[in-house]
Amino acid sequence: MSIVFSDDFNADATGWTLASTVERRSGDSTVTGNGSSGTDGFRDTDGSALVLRGHDTATGYTRHATTPTISTITAGGTISFDLIQGSDTNGGEDPDNNEGLYLDYSIDGGTNWTTYVHYLTEIDFAASRSPDVAYPSGATPSSGPFWGSSSIEWKTFTVPIPDAVIGQSDVQFRWIQKGYSTSQQHYDTWGLDNVSITLAFPTLTSATYDASTGTLVVTGANLEANSGALNDIDVSQLTFTGEGSNTYTLTSSDVEIDSVTQFTITLNAADQLQLAGLLNKNGTTSGGSTTYNIAAASGWNPGASSSPADNTGNAITVSNVTAPTLTSATYNASTGAFTITGSNLPAYPGSSNDIDVSKLTITGGSGGTYTLTSTDVELTSATAFSITLNSTDRTNLDSLLNKNGTSSTQGTTYNIAAADDWAPGADSSTDIADLNGNAITVSAVNNAPVLTTPTAGTITEDSDASTTTTSNLSGTLSASDADGDTLTYGITGGTVD
Repeated sequence: MSIVFSDDFNADATGWTLASTVERRSGDSTVTGNGSSGTDGFRDTDGSALVLRGHDTATGYTRHATTPTISTITAGGTISFDLIQGSDTNGGEDPDNNEGLYLDYSIDGGTNWTTYVHYLTEIDFAASRSPDVAYPSGATPSSGPFWGSSSIEWKTFTVPIPDAVIGQSDVQFRWIQKGYSTSQQHYDTWGLDNVSITLAFPTLTSATYDASTGTLVVTGANLEANSGALNDIDVSQLTFTGEGSNTYTLTSSDVEIDSVTQFTITLNAADQLQLAGLLNKNGTTSGGSTTYNIAAASGWNPGASSSPADNTGNAITVSNVTAPTLTSATYNASTGAFTITGSNLPAYPGSSNDIDVSKLTITGGSGGTYTLTSTDVELTSATAFSITLNSTDRTNLDSLLNKNGTSSTQGTTYNIAAADDWAPGADSSTDIADLNGNAITVSAVNNAPVLTTPTAGTITEDSDASTTTTSNLSGTLSASDADGDTLTYGITGGTVD
């Protein structure tokens, strides 16, 4: 709490504008009667107080007390003050019908006034009169009669600071009596004391998060602006709790408040990726039944004189969560690098565990399959991840992904399939298997050329002669390459004519 204005009138009423019909008086426990004689104030006054009594034709018979101009009401909070009305025995004469007290406010230094509260007299209540303006929600006492059957003594009243004055630089409040009898100076009196205006600490209430846009809207109370741009809310002080009771602290840029009750953050890609694994189900709980929460560390609202930590009870409602899917992949047979693209990929708390590689199966060759055994990997994007395959996986894929392009030498279309739970950050209560339609484009396969040799020729020495018989000594040597490489021919250990 931060007190921005207070006055108990014990020393003076410095800065106040008081009608001539308002006097500063004191009164002890011995005060009795209706104030028709003497200069005492109300009984049991705390030091000195303002007493609305008397009449003055020069001022139009008004009785009012107006605060100095206040420029420090930067957030919601409470106006507190003590009131008493005369009872004929407490040092004041009782006000009658239509002689209640207004609390007004001005945001232009007193040029224009708005009635905020109308405090009825006890006689008004007895006559079932209604106030001229609705009694504000959150005020205390919450309803009248304010004293009822009890003796009328000093009583503390509170009202919320009206929204219209928050952030204004020329604010004033005044207590002004609706009416009174001018027959006698002491008729129809009210007393005012111990005025205090206190700003409440900012708090969070709840939030909504749209997973499709990364938009976080946070509601709260008593949020305060900070001088400068994009610095009202320190986003680095906001932490989310989600799946598995894991937590994540935001890294997005600081923002301005939308109002004293709301601010909006469009999360950066890194924050969206991490929250995809925490806030992984529509509603207020995760797939594993953890209740979502947003917590604020101390200092989260720099514009406030103090913004204490607000760690619990701040529910998040999540919408537009979409299950992760694969789209396609590329594989470099020379390096063993597998790059898989997809959508809505969620991070998972911990290291090297965002993608469960053991859930990925490759189809190729003559329709054969192989499930990977390489190490699990982290995500740096919601749309792609990379795996550097171990030697075992590379060896097994040599026969499946055996041709550059999207199909094997045997004509099988390459595919990568993901079994359920391949992305641990996703909603565990939903089957996220993605088995078909995920093409793989292969590169850097280097198959050996295949030679097509001519028919073997023969040379036969004729019997009992010095001659020979030959067959098929000429032919064509050819070769093919599955990778489409250009082939050249040569001879080693002989000559070519």
